[in-house]
Amino acid sequence: MQAKQTAKSKWEQRVSADCDKDKAVKNRNILVYVIVAGIVLSASLCGGQAPKSAAVHRTAQQWAAYYSSTGIISTATYWRLSHIADRSFRARTISDSDLKWELSLLHTKPVIDSPSNESVLHTVVFLFLSGQPPLTPPQENKFFAAFVPYASDKNPQLRVMAAVAFSEIHDVRALPYLQKMQNDSSLRVRRDAAWAVRGLQNRT
Repeated sequence: MQAKQTAKSKWEQRVSADCDKDKAVKNRNILVYVIVAGIVLSASLCGGQAPKSAAVHRTAQQWAAYYSSTGIISTATYWRLSHIADRSFRARTISDSDLKWELSLLHTKPVIDSPSNESVLHTVVFLFLSGQPPLTPPQENKFFAAFVPYASDKNPQLRVMAAVAFSEIHDVRALPYLQKMQNDSSLRVRRDAAWAVRGLQNRT
């Protein structure tokens, strides 16, 4: 009887582990889709192509519908992000009010609140932020302060986001946080933190 219970317990542990792996794969795939969307947007901005071109507009519509249907972000919020990106691209700068609103999204919850949706929401916002024109020194201070809490967040995906964000603005104040993140339990966090540290050290 005890042997059967032990076998059952091992089977349940195996099933649980497989479920966790499936969830991890699903979350990773979602993040890949998010990154692809960010690449499409960044390519349109950095390549000199106006984001309102038919192809980019159609892609934005598809992503707005996807994020809305999955409960990650509302259509209105996604379109406002897109319009800010368009406006900033044309002006070669982002206004303080637009930056403040985008950073405030880091403190909001997704339409359907869940850990995976929250990670994707923050990643979407970060991708829009990272695609902006160069920030002014006061704006960089606000950007830096907004991502400091994520350096020690319990979610490794958000710690990765913080490491990449620190590398975006090349702020030496991030070095203590990045050096600590090089001992993180997550390989991805350690790797991105090390990459960011090298980039900052090369600029000092």
